[in-house]
Amino acid sequence: MAIRTTEMTGNPRRSRRTARSTAVPIVATAMLLAIPQPASGQAHPTFSRDVAPILHAHCSSCHRPGQFAPFSLVTYADARPWARAIRQQVATRRMPPWKPAPGYGEFTDVRRLTDAEIDTIDRWVEAGAVEGDPADLPPPPRWSDGWQLGEPDLVVEMPEPYVVPAAGGDIFRSFTVPNPLVSSRYVRAVEFRPDNPRAVHHGRILLDTTGTARLLDERDPEPGYSGMLYDAADFPSGHFLGWLPGTQPKAAPDGLAWPLSPGQDLVLQLHLVPSGVPETLRARVALYFDDTPPTRRAFVMRLGSQNIDIPAGERDYVIEDKYTVPIDLDVLSVYPHAHYLATDISAHATLPNGERQWLIRIPDWDFAWQDQYQYATPLRLPRGTVISARFVYDNSAGNPRNPSHPPRRVTYGSGSRDEMADLPLQVVATRDGDLPLLVEEMERRERQQHIVGDLKRLETRPDDPVIHDRVATLLADDGRLDDAILHLEEAVRIAPDFALAHYHLGNVHFLRRDVDRAVAQFERALAANPRFAPALQNLGKLRQAQGRIADAVRLFRRALAVNPDDAETHNTLGGVFQWLGDYPQAIRHFEQAAQSRPEYALAHYNLGFTLVLDGRPRAGMEHFRRAMQLAPGWAAPAGELAWLLATSPDDGVRDPEAAIRLAEAALELTGGRDVSGLDTAAAAYAAAGRYEDAVRLAENALEMAGPDADRRYGEIRARLGLYRVRQPYRTPNP
Repeated sequence: MAIRTTEMTGNPRRSRRTARSTAVPIVATAMLLAIPQPASGQAHPTFSRDVAPILHAHCSSCHRPGQFAPFSLVTYADARPWARAIRQQVATRRMPPWKPAPGYGEFTDVRRLTDAEIDTIDRWVEAGAVEGDPADLPPPPRWSDGWQLGEPDLVVEMPEPYVVPAAGGDIFRSFTVPNPLVSSRYVRAVEFRPDNPRAVHHGRILLDTTGTARLLDERDPEPGYSGMLYDAADFPSGHFLGWLPGTQPKAAPDGLAWPLSPGQDLVLQLHLVPSGVPETLRARVALYFDDTPPTRRAFVMRLGSQNIDIPAGERDYVIEDKYTVPIDLDVLSVYPHAHYLATDISAHATLPNGERQWLIRIPDWDFAWQDQYQYATPLRLPRGTVISARFVYDNSAGNPRNPSHPPRRVTYGSGSRDEMADLPLQVVATRDGDLPLLVEEMERRERQQHIVGDLKRLETRPDDPVIHDRVATLLADDGRLDDAILHLEEAVRIAPDFALAHYHLGNVHFLRRDVDRAVAQFERALAANPRFAPALQNLGKLRQAQGRIADAVRLFRRALAVNPDDAETHNTLGGVFQWLGDYPQAIRHFEQAAQSRPEYALAHYNLGFTLVLDGRPRAGMEHFRRAMQLAPGWAAPAGELAWLLATSPDDGVRDPEAAIRLAEAALELTGGRDVSGLDTAAAAYAAAGRYEDAVRLAENALEMAGPDADRRYGEIRARLGLYRVRQPYRTPNP
């Protein structure tokens, strides 16, 4: 139920001209005229031979016509008036915008100039900034007018344009972009393209499955809605999707495509900057699909804190966090995040052998140039590694980036005058089976941090229904159901048509076994949003539990009309038809669930079980094997496969020795305390002629089940009778 919340916000006082002057300040004419002229015959760098290659490689992706930068640096005529400004900016390393310090992590696509390149520019300016022989000029870079990654598989765009006003502070605005897919696809790459780059400082692309972004959009009279919240939208699981001017789109690493399903809206969170004239913007997103399901799973683990409370005037406020990784993993990228008061962000890993490995250090943090940094080579961190993160803040009047004058107390929050301390790391487990342990630990850890942060946010924003909803889901996950209900009731009081809050309130009432109230809240969620698939699914499950099967089937089918490829709904509906004895219908839905989500072990298990019931044991065995591969720590598929191999009436199917191996493995997974597992192992031993072992295990199963158990007691007792007279058990033909 947990929903992550963050916001990237900006300085409302900062104008477009100010933002641009941060990149390269406007230089007075007197400064331009003051460039010294070279002595006659003196050797010196020239633009054509020495400087143009540097500008082409590092600057002109942004400093060219039509892009965000305020002037072009493609030609000598472009660059000559800005020569002194260029020297000053590169000497201080404010340009190109590359914040990580060297020696604190090796990254791809580094935009940092070398000392030799900076020296070349310095000597060029000092010698008069001459053009040189045009014959020495390399051809300018070629920029594609189309999509950088080639022809997309799908292009979506903002439903309507947004006009950035001519003046005022920076604007942080989110735009909901409907997703037209009718079936789920795997996305290997995304390319963001604003039709007016001059208006966009940076942006992120998130997904929303709840409809909350649409609700916020509808409430705002202008296109989109104010702010850049994480509340209902988040990055695709295990991935960052961001854009900065001049950055090139990248495909996901091999095997790490991510799923996009019908019903998921894209949310464009954009930092917009007034330019002095009204700017019309309509951004598009290109999606590139992969027909191959992902073979690995990425995960974003976060360090940081939401317990932030910086006194006014504090110059050196420090937040630190540590985490000991429970598994072997590879770190693929890092995406530090804080607001205007942060001055220094760093992170390192201490390996079990005591060696220190730097992850990143940004000693001059600047919110305007935050970015995702991908490691040149994934960093291998073994189990037991301690990751440490450190954030330093300056809330004094001496901090030129402080948005408050005079300084004021600053706490955690997503607004521009709040602060954050967030260090997300994109990781993959070296062994896929280990990842659930990391996920479980991080979810528990983050839940406690988010509860603290959201309660602090409510101190200053008590009428924000989204924060009430979010903290309620966290409290519910933490088992604090009464507190969760109080916040959810407040959320729907403030926003009666808030479908997500009604849905969460229904979930909490269900956890308290108050079915009537749960049903009422799911129905209110659907009244607010009739296409809210999770509410349809949960209401269907309640109707199924109440024995109202026809109503349940109708609700599940409505959910599938919203998202035809939703694996969980297909699996649930398949279970209904299996219970009804309609095996062909059940098999169809289980097959669709497994096709939509190939890694869905439960769907493969249910499909295998139903195929066996339908008289197709060989086909069922393949799906049991697939479920075992996908969930190696789950005993049930191994047990079912062992049962078939031990008891099938088909001589070509039975394999007693394999059945024993599987049954013993399943028993080990359950600690030997599972009645069905003991029953299966007994049947396997009997099939192999080991009747003494079969009798012993069947007797253990009977003792564990007890005479008051369900019909299994009588069935196991009957099989025990066969083993005592040295007869194996055979499953009757269906």
